[in-house]
Amino acid sequence: MAGTAICFAAANLFDQVAMTRADPFVAAIVKAFSVSTFALLVLATSPKRRLVGGGWRHWLRAARIYAFAGLASEVIGTAAFFQAMKLGGINIATPTVQTWLIWAALGSAVFLQERVQPKTFLGLALSVVGLVLLAYFQQRGLPFTSEWPKAILFGLIAAFGWAGSTVLIRKGQTVGIDRYVGLSIQFLTALLGLLIVILCTNRVTLFLRTPLKTYGCLFVSALLSGVLGMVCMYIALALSPVERVIPIMACYPVLAAISGALFLGNYLNAGMITGIVLVAGGVAVCKGKWPVSLRRWTR
Repeated sequence: MAGTAICFAAANLFDQVAMTRADPFVAAIVKAFSVSTFALLVLATSPKRRLVGGGWRHWLRAARIYAFAGLASEVIGTAAFFQAMKLGGINIATPTVQTWLIWAALGSAVFLQERVQPKTFLGLALSVVGLVLLAYFQQRGLPFTSEWPKAILFGLIAAFGWAGSTVLIRKGQTVGIDRYVGLSIQFLTALLGLLIVILCTNRVTLFLRTPLKTYGCLFVSALLSGVLGMVCMYIALALSPVERVIPIMACYPVLAAISGALFLGNYLNAGMITGIVLVAGGVAVCKGKWPVSLRRWTR
């Protein structure tokens, strides 16, 4: 569990360094390429993985769902996250985007008719209060850039994109398709979508103008968050129940913020730390398990 949090926090450090010179859509393409390559390698080395579940019609339906998930998660979500990182740095981008877990829970209730528990709304309230405190104390301190308030907006857009993708993936999983097949479809579609955006917005020359050091940071970030971090999370889920894994993973923005202050010199004050902790705590409350049943307090 700690391995996942460390990988995600370290990836954010490389993200911030890279986004001083990279375009958000170029950065998103690097991540999509890295993750899709990993998924395809897994499929190539595991020929017995199920490609079709319930016939080709069901497979095509699942493929369509995963394709839309890729557009939501990468063309909208990841590109917006990198823009938030570019404008607000780790302290603003990471905790804001982490609220995607709460939005995903609410989206699953609306579109998949899953049950919403009272703790979801408590977690949302804590996260909102945390974001307000974070913005307030960032304004009173030393901002990452003069446009840091826009980072909150882009962070929320990223959170909605990732939440929508999660809802779509959960829907796709009910059709019966291998995880890595779905992952390949998701990120290959995202690659195509990102390339179309870059061509339509005349960003092609940005590939040549991006320094090799920046590409190196982006690839390391993709390796840490998209490969090593996910492997650690799958191992943790195999050893512990999800209600113990998710809260620990949700707290990684605190570790990322402290690491950013130590290694990158990011400004951080007590009020900002309080806001980040509240956001992480809200996510942990939403996705974790209550130590005491709510029924005891509602009799």
